[in-house]
Amino acid sequence: MLSNQYPSRNKKTGAIATTYRAGKNNIFGSCPTTCNLCERPAEATNKIDFDYMGAVYNAVPKGGRSFSYTH
Repeated sequence: MLSNQYPSRNKKTGAIATTYRAGKNNIFGSCPTTCNLCERPAEATNKIDFDYMGAVYNAVPKGGRSFSYTH
């Protein structure tokens, strides 16, 4: 699942456009198994999704800036 929100209501980012992504088969599938904030570690992952990582890397507006963070 990919959810785009503008403006974000997240206090960390402020009122900017944000994208939220869940894992391939469940909402915790993009969270690492070592994450202490993951509510369901058994559903987390221990693999990097290189296709998604590449898409995020290339998703910068022309002449613009972007950043990524988790939690």
